[in-house]
Amino acid sequence: MRPLEIEHQGWKVRVIARPVGPRWSALVEVWAPGSADGAEGRVVPFSATLNSEKEAQAAGRRAAMRFVDREAKRAQEA
Repeated sequence: MRPLEIEHQGWKVRVIARPVGPRWSALVEVWAPGSADGAEGRVVPFSATLNSEKEAQAAGRRAAMRFVDREAKRAQEA
């Protein structure tokens, strides 16, 4: 499966599902709005293992969205 690439609140999100033994996990990265092309993404903590590649990708996407929502809230409070 290709990496999932979406935007959430202006942030770029990439989720790459990967096999972990017989199960699946994901590498989840985000880029803040205005990040330069080629900039390194921030790795979102994600350690769940799931039964399928599709489930891992969906769970990684949800983790990225929660991370972005928290970062946006922090920026508003600052």
